[in-house]
Amino acid sequence: MLTQQTHAAIVMKGTRIIFQSNEQETSIEINNKGTVPSLVQTWIDRGNIEKSPTNIQVPFVLSPPIFRIDGNKRQILRIIYTGEKLPDDRESIFWLNILEIPPKNNENNTLQFTYRSRIKLFFRPESLPAAANDGIKNLGWSLLHENNKYFLDVKNTSPFFVSLINIKIENKILSTEAKPSMVAPFTNEKFELEEKNITVPLRIEYKAVNDFGGITTKNIEINEVRKIP
Repeated sequence: MLTQQTHAAIVMKGTRIIFQSNEQETSIEINNKGTVPSLVQTWIDRGNIEKSPTNIQVPFVLSPPIFRIDGNKRQILRIIYTGEKLPDDRESIFWLNILEIPPKNNENNTLQFTYRSRIKLFFRPESLPAAANDGIKNLGWSLLHENNKYFLDVKNTSPFFVSLINIKIENKILSTEAKPSMVAPFTNEKFELEEKNITVPLRIEYKAVNDFGGITTKNIEINEVRKIP
């Protein structure tokens, strides 16, 4: 049996892109941490990971869309906004895809893999009030009791996307059917709890990713249960 360790050599500098509406373009650095050249294809989608790049229409142009990076070298990828009208009262989200195609291996009995990375691209209108971190701090939390089940309801009243990565109740990792996820502007997410006997007050700690890729932590207390018929 032949086994071979594989890993992606192409890495992006940063975990997210914030595109301000008053800018015509922004950029991201892509590095080849390996020793051999790689071919890289890039495209932006609206969230459908299965859709072919040739069938996607987005208000951005990438330059260059396909390029080669030699080992231990870098490439600056430019993201240019084409001016398509987007909502001006909230952020819009897109996804930047980076597909790494390694060089052909002429050896027999080897497997070759392509690697695809995706990071969030937030288009942020210049007119939005306050700061993005306020969206994290001002989430509204409530405990619901519905059909003999408990739910945590998370309401985002801000114009910013909030990416939750961890929720704890009384210093324990929250048991839910749905993992913490991104809460879109002016929407709410509801997480079902597996615990059947929950009392208040309920102390919650949650963590979310900020603009810089760091973690913002917030603690709150829920003092009542909303019963839904």
